[in-house]
Amino acid sequence: MQRRPATRDDIAATAVLVARSETFWFGAPEEDEAEIGEHFDHVAAFETDSQVFTEGDRLVAVALRNAYDSWFITDPDPQLTTLVADDLISWYAAFDNAH
Repeated sequence: MQRRPATRDDIAATAVLVARSETFWFGAPEEDEAEIGEHFDHVAAFETDSQVFTEGDRLVAVALRNAYDSWFITDPDPQLTTLVADDLISWYAAFDNAH
């Protein structure tokens, strides 16, 4: 599993991941690429306020945070989610909410 900061170039792939996850959980995608881009718009510093997890070429999870909110999406495959869960929880827990 590879981990790195997100970039705006990740929006399209994140929208595909969101569609896959929302279709699995809700039967159809609820957010489109423009709405996903809005989550990215609120990130002040991608280097510190975002994480992207990949397994080979496959996007597995994206986590974003800003001064007021956080947002993340994981692959609906529970085995893949398990691989990133501890890292996501510890990453979010490291913030003191005084952004």
